Amino acid sequence: MASTAHKTDKEMVEHFEDDEEVDAKADLLAKQIASSEYFVVFTGAGISTSAGVPDFRGPQGVWTLKAQGKERTDRTVSTLQALPTFAHMALVALQRAGYLKFLISSNTDGLHLRSGFSPDHIAELHGNTNTERCSVDGCEAEYKTDGHQRCAGGGVHDHGTGRFCTEPGCNGKLMDTIINFNENLWGKQVNLAYTHAKKADLMLTLGSSLRVSTWAVDEVVKKVRRGKGHLFVCNLQITPYDDDATVIHTPTDALLRRVLEKLDIPLPEFRLHRRIQVAVKRSRTKSLMVAVKGVDDHDRPYKFFKNLVMRCVDQEKESAQTKATLSRLPYNFRANQYEVQLANDAVPSSTSALEIIGNFMGHLNEPDLHLPLVPLSPDGALATYQYSAYFSPATGAWDVAAQVGDESPAPSLHEVDDESPGSCPLN
Repeated sequence: MASTAHKTDKEMVEHFEDDEEVDAKADLLAKQIASSEYFVVFTGAGISTSAGVPDFRGPQGVWTLKAQGKERTDRTVSTLQALPTFAHMALVALQRAGYLKFLISSNTDGLHLRSGFSPDHIAELHGNTNTERCSVDGCEAEYKTDGHQRCAGGGVHDHGTGRFCTEPGCNGKLMDTIINFNENLWGKQVNLAYTHAKKADLMLTLGSSLRVSTWAVDEVVKKVRRGKGHLFVCNLQITPYDDDATVIHTPTDALLRRVLEKLDIPLPEFRLHRRIQVAVKRSRTKSLMVAVKGVDDHDRPYKFFKNLVMRCVDQEKESAQTKATLSRLPYNFRANQYEVQLANDAVPSSTSALEIIGNFMGHLNEPDLHLPLVPLSPDGALATYQYSAYFSPATGAWDVAAQVGDESPAPSLHEVDDESPGSCPLN
């Protein structure tokens, strides 16, 4: 909101400390991280600016320009196409190394989860443009997609997405998770942030002017004033918390680069992670039934395919003759998966296998994903497969690992009877 833009030149000016001063403070921060019992990070829009995503109150910030009646002149990147920054990946490294216990973010760009940061160790106070949730109290199931969930054309406080929850017995309306001004924060995220902020003996804020939703920082300041906690603020502009903090005026990438070096922690390569579940079964009429489902780290539905191609091939023939092809397979939102039934003549022999080719939204220029051939059981028994696929923007290639018959929930298959066009669950 433009009214929250900085009002004075003192607030607006950006400060840059010299390398020697930044290095000394990075050394102090690294030592505090190594000795802390509960290290928590709070991030704002400034952590994403080096990815091309604009902040809000910087010189080219969204609210700054709006308050000044100016148009943006610098180039920006869609949040769907943005790659995690060095700072995003550094937080992943600190969390995996056991130092960073929890992350609180006021960002909605989705870059923290895209970076591979553990979804069990983050509270997104203002929501995530790629996530929708069930509006029913006690359910609050979350669904992710490789696209923006907010519906175009609705009012600022209209959060309905037009879809419904698929949890058994629920059918609640799904809502996008974005929090706008004059709206209450989602209780689940607030509780998570409070719980972990109260445990923190060290907090680092990154790229935030600390003007909104800062009560988690307040919890640490209480400890600082009692001599039982430490607060570090990394931001180019002044903040209301500077008097209680060690202030570091440098870009977030520059600070965390030094911190990782001092802690001797390597930076992980960013790779986009996609998990796919496949279930295959012969129906009573001997036709082939296939369900393909994208899932998140908790096996909840995650829609990231644009369309799929499925075809049966004969593995004994060098040409792998195609017997059936279905492209642009429709997505069954009710079942949260792609479903198809192939006629019996599409599966000619016991040496047949199923080829699945996934086509993505392409925000990061991902090529098609060719999953390993799925063998088709001669006896028609239900077979389940789970794949982990990793895309490297640096190489432009996918790396796929497969697991057969694991304990993760398989996509549900529906048996279609010759007598009736309806379906009934196999379970």
